[in-house]
Amino acid sequence: TLGQLRTRLRLQRAQLLIRQGYPMQAVAAKVGLPDNNYFSRWFRQQTGMTPSQFKKSPQQPVRL
Repeated sequence: TLGQLRTRLRLQRAQLLIRQGYPMQAVAAKVGLPDNNYFSRWFRQQTGMTPSQFKKSPQQPVRL
């Protein structure tokens, strides 16, 4: 659905920005979720890990 596509694209962009070293607040704002707490909960719900855990995890290719 359109909502699923938007979520997938938002997640891929967030992962890419995190890998590029952007601060979490900037990542959240760039993907349209300016509330850091909401972004962290949303990201964990989508990936099973927090943005910080994702940043520290071994480099895995971000699917675009």
